[in-house]
Amino acid sequence: MSEIRKFGTISSLCGLFCLFGIANSYAAVVGGLGVCESYNGVKQHIVTIKAGDINSDNNLAGTILQDQGVFPQSRYDGFCDCDRKGTAASSFTYFTATTSGEFKKEVGGLQYYGVQGDAKDYLYAATQLFVIQNGSVSQGKLFNVPFKEKSNGNPENTSCRPNTGQGRYPFDTGGWGKVSLYIAKPFTGTMNIAPTTIAVIKGSKIKEHIDKGPILAEVILQGDVKIPLSCKVNAGTVIQVDLGTITSNNFTSVGTKPVNYIPKPVDLNVVCNDKSNITANVSFDGNHESSDASLLIPGDKNDIAIKLMNGTQAIKFGQTKVPLPLHQGNGSLSLTSYPVKTKEQVTPGEFEANATITVTQN
Repeated sequence: MSEIRKFGTISSLCGLFCLFGIANSYAAVVGGLGVCESYNGVKQHIVTIKAGDINSDNNLAGTILQDQGVFPQSRYDGFCDCDRKGTAASSFTYFTATTSGEFKKEVGGLQYYGVQGDAKDYLYAATQLFVIQNGSVSQGKLFNVPFKEKSNGNPENTSCRPNTGQGRYPFDTGGWGKVSLYIAKPFTGTMNIAPTTIAVIKGSKIKEHIDKGPILAEVILQGDVKIPLSCKVNAGTVIQVDLGTITSNNFTSVGTKPVNYIPKPVDLNVVCNDKSNITANVSFDGNHESSDASLLIPGDKNDIAIKLMNGTQAIKFGQTKVPLPLHQGNGSLSLTSYPVKTKEQVTPGEFEANATITVTQN
């Protein structure tokens, strides 16, 4: 009898163990996790910002470029981990969209996140993704990313695996959307937006299992922003330097300033659109002597020229670039100027010369 009881106990345990195993196997085949998967890998939407999309007209801190990147409707094939008999088969499909970027700010309901590359401190991006509603594409709408457990309102089991022997089903959710941009601070020069995944979407027939599934679709932002440095010198006014009245006898040597002449100050105040701390180049151009680019020639007098000095260094017109550090877009440069004679004999009379100033990024 004791042996029979022992055998019965083992048999009973085995029966429970086998039943437990069958139950698990049934859940995996019939119910599944319900998670959805793209048939040919993750559907990618590439949004490329081109040179000119951000320009001198809209390159201002706080500017929002609404719907700057729009990727059109693009269906992709997928399936969900269920069959047509399980509980998950008759449920809606739920979708969650997230981003891995750093949250920056919310404006008008859109949540903006940082991008990668040179532009990371200058540009934020917000994404909207399409989700069908009530099982109908025509009733679908865009939701601001991130969003959680948005239902497609379609209880049919057509997306369950396998689907009519094909093992896949056309997905519209996550198939299109929009990207808006926020300029945190003005760009200058050329800056790169390294490929940045700004949104991913996952789906499942069972809400609690969405995070366990693979990515269905993703949005990648990339591109280049090219903005020329824009500056004003002395608020854009003409800089007039009065060299005064000089006695011709004071011009003693060719190429040198008159005796006892005090060079006149030429002060430049530069304000640029780039508010970061960069170094710009200041260059000068004008009609100069072919044999000596430091001699600016007056238009109506050929025995006098004008020199522009940066300390002890003569500016060569059309050649010299003076480095100018900018602090939050502002910089100043103090130069001096004086006339010299170019011939042994100087005739009395008025003279005037013009030069242009150009500020470029170093």
